[in-house]
Parts: sequence; C-alpha cells; structure tokens
Amino acid sequence: VGYVAPIASNLLNPEFYQQLPVGNGARALILTPTWKTGQVTTNMFKDLTKYIQVIHTYGSGAEVEKRLELLNGSDVLVSTPRCLLRLLDSGTTNLKRLCHLVLDDADVLFQKFKPEMEQLLVQVDKMEDDRLKQALMVDTQVVVVSSKWTAPIREFSVSILANPTIVIASHLEACVYANIRPVAYFVKNDRKPEKLFELLNAIQEPLRTVVVCKNKHDVMAIYSLLTDVGMDNLLAAHEDLTSTNISEVPLMWRQKERYVLSQWENNQSTSLQVLVRSDKLVGELPVYNAQVLIHYNMPDTLKAFSLRFACLVNNFRNIFRQEEDPGRKKCQVHILMDKDNNRELPGVMQFMKSMGTVLPPAVEETLEKIEQNREEGKLNEPFCED
Repeated sequence: VGYVAPIASNLLNPEFYQQLPVGNGARALILTPTWKTGQVTTNMFKDLTKYIQVIHTYGSGAEVEKRLELLNGSDVLVSTPRCLLRLLDSGTTNLKRLCHLVLDDADVLFQKFKPEMEQLLVQVDKMEDDRLKQALMVDTQVVVVSSKWTAPIREFSVSILANPTIVIASHLEACVYANIRPVAYFVKNDRKPEKLFELLNAIQEPLRTVVVCKNKHDVMAIYSLLTDVGMDNLLAAHEDLTSTNISEVPLMWRQKERYVLSQWENNQSTSLQVLVRSDKLVGELPVYNAQVLIHYNMPDTLKAFSLRFACLVNNFRNIFRQEEDPGRKKCQVHILMDKDNNRELPGVMQFMKSMGTVLPPAVEETLEKIEQNREEGKLNEPFCED
C-alpha cells in the first residue's frame, strides 16, 4: 500500500485534474481481490486525510448500501473486480474521471478474476480512446502491486503498459522476471568438490563466477582446492577477514575482470575469474555483475538464499528492451543440494517451478516424502498446551 500517500497527495492538488469532465466517477480506482485488502487500503486513506472522499464496495450487499454515495461521487473507489463491473453496468459509477488505476495483489487478481480483469481493461481502453477523440490531455496512471512476477503480469506489462517502471524488491522474483533457469543437482557432500570442478570446467567463456557457501570453513576449503588445481584468478571472502580486506575485494574483482578479458581476447590461456564467499558477507560485498552463480551448499533460510542472487542483478535481462547488449551473457545458476536440505528443499523447488523448471521424478518423489513426514510429525503435536 505504498501507493496511498502519493495518490492522496495528487488528489489534494486540483491543478492535476483541471481538464477532467464533470461527473460522479472516482479519480482513483483501487482494485483488490478481497474485501479485507480493500478495507486496509480504505482505512489508510481515511487515516491519512479527511479531505478525500473514499468509498469501499465489495459485493454482499455493500454496493447497494453505497449506491447513493456512489451517485454523489467520490475521489477514491476501492472495489473488487466483480463488484466494480456490476457498478459500471448499472451506471452507478463510470470511468470518465479516472486518473489513477491501482491493481493491488495483481497476481491474485489475474489468477482468480481473469475474465473480469479483461472486461475492465477493455473499458479502461475505451475510456482512453474517448479522451483522445475529445482532445483531453489527461493521462491514466497505472500502478501494479504484486508479491510475485507472473506470466499474466508480464503479458499485461508488455502489451498494455507504455514504458513502465519496474521495481522488484525480491531477488528471487527478479530472477523470474529475467527468465533465469536454475539447475539443481543432488550431490553427496564428499562429491561436491568434484561437481564444482565439473561446473567450472564446463564454462568455456570468460564469465564472472561467484561460488557462495554457508560458512567460512567451506570458503577456505574451496579456495584451497581451487588454488591447488592452478586457478589463479581467484578471490575468497568470509566474515573473519578484516573490514579493510573485505572492502578491497570489489576493487580486486574489477582488476581481475580486466585481466581475464584481456587474456581471452588475446587468445592466451587463463583461468576463470571466481569469487568464493560466505553468506554473512551478503550485505558487505558490493559485487553485482557476476554471470554465473553456484550455490555450493544451502543456507538456513529462504531469505538468505534469495539474497545470494544479488551478485547477478547487473546482468538481469530487461524484457522491455528490444535490443539487448550483445556483451551481456545470460546468467547461469547452479544449486548443489544434498540429503541434509529437507528444510530448504520445498521452498527452493517451488521457486524453480515458478521459473518453468521441470523437476525430475526423483525430486518430486523426495518432495512428497518430505511433505508426508511433516504431516506425520504433526500427529505427535498437542492441540493445545496444558
């Protein structure tokens, strides 16, 4: 609901709406999937200022009770898709004065109310055509709020919105947006070094690579192993380093990048540029231009797992850019998992499914067993405490 204050600020400034036709239609329309979400938004507007008329309708008779208020007009109308369609069809309200359209919980709106959303968007499009015919210089601001980046939101953004600004706070959802396809491997702990060597050797380009470990012990062990096999463009960073040493890592990363690229351009043999780091440095190490991310093992939380993807953000694909930078390589993500990752596995696999990854039957069976064990574990839990 971060949109409430900016929209309220605009609504209180009459200069923005001088060309609007006279009528009873709301200037701001907030669509929510449930009455509860709508009530939260309504309360926020009312708590913020008493000078904005807000009406909340959500069916179940509420639209009938609000009919007189709606006919008298409002600044903000908060409604569910089906309820709004009924109000528009009955002529109780209209879109002629619409300047701000907010789709709150848009992923849910497009999932549960797809036909209704399509009908509403057709009406919004018709309203904008009418404004063009009348030479009204009134733009419609569209705000889409969602906890997930989904296919319907992508389609809506690409086909309907003109040059939108996309803000994604979750690194995992940013990966979905950029169409990154992670690959997961189930590997025994004692075979992980071998698998890591295999993945690194398979990289036949000068791709900047980050290997993330759960703790400093793994970082030091991997650094030692890679050094022993002759990898010289290697950096290691963990929480036991001094703050001075940690601050020098980004500079050394850039220096190695220039060196590796020059060597490859001159057809001279050189090793990959690799940074091995621990989870605890995720907020202290400003490295954002990696092209390959390898999860050597899994962190304790899904949040920590999500933060690991920050190292890739500068190479995330922009779906609105027609011509991508030819020098930008598609990001690669490899996840090494083992039998001890039962707690993390469901969340990670759900994330991979959302990105269109087809899970092997063995993985699906493992997920089913984990879920079954969780449910069986609930049998021993008391319903209430004594």
